[in-house]
Amino acid sequence: EEQQIKKLEGVDFSKINNNLIKAKIHEFFADILNNSDRWSESKDNYLKALKLSNSQFYSAILKFKLSQVVFNEGDFERASKYIEEALKYDFQNQSIVKKIEILKGMIGQAKLRTS
Repeated sequence: EEQQIKKLEGVDFSKINNNLIKAKIHEFFADILNNSDRWSESKDNYLKALKLSNSQFYSAILKFKLSQVVFNEGDFERASKYIEEALKYDFQNQSIVKKIEILKGMIGQAKLRTS
């Protein structure tokens, strides 16, 4: 993973004209950083991808991923906000909805434990 991180840190985004490709690179980088428990950097890259997204579906997926990262950071209020925003999208794939609902339940439990 460290080799992948180093390669992705060196990407020159000024040479990429397509915003969707830029967003997908940021998302991929964020996924790798998240798997390495580098949540702050992961969150930054998901946010960059979200800014570049012009698709409601893709934005909802990114908000779901953001909610996972901020949940890991212990920011349950922000995680709850992102999960609610993700749920506004009418997903056709029920496995995605199930994953979102599971995370929503985990966030709710964590918020109860910390209040």
